[in-house]
Amino acid sequence: MRSEKWKKYYTIIGWLICGLGAIFYSYEYLLRIAPSVMENALRAHFDLSATGFGAISSIYYLAYVPMQLPVGVLLDRYGPKRLLTIACMICVIGTYLFTGTSTVWVASVGRFLMGFGSAFAFVGVLKLGTLWLPENRLALIAGLTSALGPIGAMIGDNFLDIFVERIGWIDTLNATAIFGIVLTVLLWFGIHDRKGHPELHGTVPSMKKGLVDLGIILTSKQIWVNGMYGCLVYLPTTVFAELWGIPYLRHA
Repeated sequence: MRSEKWKKYYTIIGWLICGLGAIFYSYEYLLRIAPSVMENALRAHFDLSATGFGAISSIYYLAYVPMQLPVGVLLDRYGPKRLLTIACMICVIGTYLFTGTSTVWVASVGRFLMGFGSAFAFVGVLKLGTLWLPENRLALIAGLTSALGPIGAMIGDNFLDIFVERIGWIDTLNATAIFGIVLTVLLWFGIHDRKGHPELHGTVPSMKKGLVDLGIILTSKQIWVNGMYGCLVYLPTTVFAELWGIPYLRHA
């Protein structure tokens, strides 16, 4: 009876912790697509052509995409509590760099940092799911998080559009950075890496072991086939819809 009570308790806590991670995923998704809402303002501020606007926005992915490989290993080694907290703060720093300059290369560094921090969000939620919830709930967590990211960003986009019109894009993004600071604090105090042992971190003994495991995975042909399929399915959303979707619908 007592064990059932604790099991139920840990399940509730697990869902709350995973929900906190999912909020981070929605937050980073909003940062990812924010330039599409403020295209005209950004092009005027940085004196960008359409090509330049696409380039500065896509720098986000120069960090986000390559980091998908080591993120899982890092989370296994150091645990989601530390890394998600640091990642969220990196997103905040990147946002302030982006809004605090009129120099293109500094803004590009800001977008790069946003992409770097954002890379930990989705995989971090999956890691929290494996730590806190039954195995048969992992697919549900992945699906709910995948849905929550775009839904949260879609709702947030509507507010971004309103705020950009009223207070300008700089103050709007600075407001998202303030939210990111609050979220960073919540991630630090709200996430625990182990049930009943919040001071323990990681599930692999060393980075070397994690990298060896990653190397084994990369030699699997099935992984490459699945990766190419996922790339081709996701590419239209990433390349077109997230960056040019809103301008296209406005002017088409």
